[in-house]
Amino acid sequence: MKFHLAHCSALLLLLLSACIKDDPESLRKDTLILTGIMEAGKPAGAIEIFTLNNDGVGILPVSNADVSIMGNGETSILEWNGHNYENSSSDMIILEETNYSVEVRSGDHFLSGNTRIPPAIQLISATDTIITVDSESDGTTVFTASWNQTDGFEYFFELICDEAVPEVIPFPVTSGNFQKRFKGPTANSGLFLLDTDFSYYGQHRLLIHRVPVFYSNFYFFNPAGTRGYLQAGYDNINGGRGCFAGMTTRVIHLEINP
Repeated sequence: MKFHLAHCSALLLLLLSACIKDDPESLRKDTLILTGIMEAGKPAGAIEIFTLNNDGVGILPVSNADVSIMGNGETSILEWNGHNYENSSSDMIILEETNYSVEVRSGDHFLSGNTRIPPAIQLISATDTIITVDSESDGTTVFTASWNQTDGFEYFFELICDEAVPEVIPFPVTSGNFQKRFKGPTANSGLFLLDTDFSYYGQHRLLIHRVPVFYSNFYFFNPAGTRGYLQAGYDNINGGRGCFAGMTTRVIHLEINP
């Protein structure tokens, strides 16, 4: 999961509005902000580090930091790729139910944070993943799933069409409603999909992400790209501001047919 620069300006300005009331000048000139999420089964990264521009409005990426991820007896050195810090050479793969820490050194700054990766999502039930849709439907349930609930975690979702040249489903009503229906994290351990949640026929992936409650409190997700917009002033970064968290994902493959 990556946080993209084009969507970070609004995130950071909202974050800073919640936490610079006492000493705004100090934060503008000196404070670094870190965002990153470690996903089970993926390489360590990506980490983004920012500071405020001199005008207090824009943001500047920090590209010259030394960034390390530690966990399970391993250390991964992240490298700047022009956008963020990623694992480019280490074999470290993030493990479920494992503690990880991040350390960042940049000039006189030292940032650190800790997180624990959530447990795996275990499906309890799921209906047929080969789905036939009626193009004249105005909204009918076509898929349901439920999974094990674990205290301290919430969920958000993505729906991705994998067709290179997707064929539009000619519904008589507005379709492609998935993003509107699943706008942010939820504590519910189940979901149902309507045929009108889909825009296209063909192969899709439904991604169920499990994140800590504190992370869902911190971010309001954009399900189209799992990019967050800051919701509250929470942070778990020592020496700076931001959020370092863990995530597990369950992928369900769906086939949508006429």
